[in-house]
Amino acid sequence: MRKKLLALFSFILILAALRMLYLYHSRIFAAVLPGVTDASKVEGIVVPADENTGIACDIKGFAKDGRYIIFLPVRADISSLVLYPTDSEGHRLERIVHDFSKEELIIAAALPVSVMKSDLPCVEVEFVKNGGSLEEVEDSKDHSVYAFGNLTVTCSDETADSLGCDPVVKSRDRNMGQRGSVALRGHGNASWLLDKKSYNLELEAGSDLLSMGSAEKWILLANSVDKTLIRNRVFYRLAEDCGLKYTPEVRQTDLFIDGEYRGCYSLAEAVEAAPGRIDIAPGRDFLYRWGLPGPEAHQLPFMMFRDELTNVVELKSLKDVSSQRKGLDIAFEMMNAIRRTDDESYLDLIDLESWARYYWVQEFSKNTDATSRSVYTIWREDTGRMEMSPVWDMDQTAGVVEPFERPADYLYPTEWAVRHEEWYVPLFEHPSFENEVKRIYSEGGIDLAFDRCAGYVSEAAAEVKNGAVMNFTRWDVMGEPENNQIVRWMGESTLDTQTQWLEIWVAQRRDWIKEEMANETLE
Repeated sequence: MRKKLLALFSFILILAALRMLYLYHSRIFAAVLPGVTDASKVEGIVVPADENTGIACDIKGFAKDGRYIIFLPVRADISSLVLYPTDSEGHRLERIVHDFSKEELIIAAALPVSVMKSDLPCVEVEFVKNGGSLEEVEDSKDHSVYAFGNLTVTCSDETADSLGCDPVVKSRDRNMGQRGSVALRGHGNASWLLDKKSYNLELEAGSDLLSMGSAEKWILLANSVDKTLIRNRVFYRLAEDCGLKYTPEVRQTDLFIDGEYRGCYSLAEAVEAAPGRIDIAPGRDFLYRWGLPGPEAHQLPFMMFRDELTNVVELKSLKDVSSQRKGLDIAFEMMNAIRRTDDESYLDLIDLESWARYYWVQEFSKNTDATSRSVYTIWREDTGRMEMSPVWDMDQTAGVVEPFERPADYLYPTEWAVRHEEWYVPLFEHPSFENEVKRIYSEGGIDLAFDRCAGYVSEAAAEVKNGAVMNFTRWDVMGEPENNQIVRWMGESTLDTQTQWLEIWVAQRRDWIKEEMANETLE
């Protein structure tokens, strides 16, 4: 009997020891062994919107280098994030709740999962059922294919207080029979060939997004060529500082489309004749876009640009088709007058000061698209003159690319460039234009605006820093060949060296122009 009791007692001790060992290992591996998921079965990660705060649509994890990164909107709570590993068919394997503010998650001791989010505002587009897909949009070379869904724009409470906007804005459905309240299609020309693409957003009902004014049309700029992501931001601010009207506002944002993080984008006002955008009198004034082919583009009757492809003009936002001939005649007459360098009749057709200010922004930045890509002018009937504004498309600037078949260098911050292009060649043969350029520089505040521009770079870089780190985690492009000039000057191509190069470039450009203009006198 005694032996039996001793055996029973020993058995109980063994069971207790095994239980304690189980509890010990459970505590040790609780963070790395959630539930029963086999890491080898995991083919995806999903973060459901209905089980998490600050997320408008289900977020998909991004697989990279044997791990998953969950990119999250600014208002997402990472301290108790709910996520599901999914299998090859998209089935959810188990529910996991994890505090990513303390540590990353390791599924089944084999699959690391981490999160990233920035302090930038967030744009989320979720397509509705049968509303199309991003793949269909990106397969459309002429941007004619739309995908339909709903839009949510969010920002932190601090950003909302700073901008004076609502922290959460959702697109509104006007019940127009459209699937969803927003339509998305492609945007861009040569940049459309790149992997990270830009998009047009068209809202059914105008909304004020991030305190940029209520409107229906918006642009999401990818800034794919610009490895700092801030050239548009910097040179738009310079244009405004130089006194150019209707300079578009932009906000740096994180973009999610159908739950997939697409990168850091500039949400920008569209260039259009509309309330709160470009103020023109319908039927009397005209908004033009120069140098881009398209279905509404008209060939100029003479060569002013470098080739037939860009030698065109388009009337934008023209509702009265009967006035098209009048608008085209005005454009042709103005260009013809500029070409005639033996007389000054062009002065009766252009707003000289706005053309000189516009020139300085393009020349200072060495914009490769200064004359033949998305160049906008406005004809005012009451003045009988063509204004040059607004600026657009300032990402290929400050030595970021070296264009083909150009007479001037566009990489380095010295030498004149834009004045050797297209219509600026005959313009600088007019003493009146050259004198206005000199006068505006010294008397019109252009020189002071250039002094301030270097500061814009550091401010914009600090603002976008966290979003840029996320972007280049998603898009691993820093080592691509077009960054060779950055490597030559800075030793390597990183986010920091790209930004430093831009800041140095802007400062050296300012100094070179200042030295050149010190020797210039009015004729």
